Amino acid sequence: MKNVLIIFLLILASNSSYGQWYVNKYKVTNINMLTREQLDESLKASKKNLLVSGIVAGMGGCIFLVSIYGTWTPVEDPTLLEQILGDKGMNAIATATGVALLAGGTIAAAVFLGRTAQIKYVLHKNYPSTGSLKISPTLVYGKYSASPGLGVSLTYNF
Repeated sequence: MKNVLIIFLLILASNSSYGQWYVNKYKVTNINMLTREQLDESLKASKKNLLVSGIVAGMGGCIFLVSIYGTWTPVEDPTLLEQILGDKGMNAIATATGVALLAGGTIAAAVFLGRTAQIKYVLHKNYPSTGSLKISPTLVYGKYSASPGLGVSLTYNF
């Protein structure tokens, strides 16, 4: 139980939550100003943090399920806290810890999932891959009357 709380606190302390992460990390005001290397580095870090937050949420879910459906087995040499709280108190603490880990991991996963999607979008928009094809709607203006009409733009990157 102590190890789970220590791990949770370390992850919480190491995971800094900024509103606009690229302002604090790269000192730019727009994500489009980042270079390809900076975007690749940020994507790699976001994927790693997404994995860690998924693991934390999974641990929290497992602890919650074990505390709900399992029973607290007393140890031979209980600590002072276990003696004071008893079996039901320790089970309540395990349930609360599981819920906290599950909630924290889920929130962090949602943040990092959104960040990963944002980075991928900017990467594909600013640095299209070779051989990519982009079809998008556009307005076409008449040659003499300058009246707008609907059209399609086709871009091939080579």
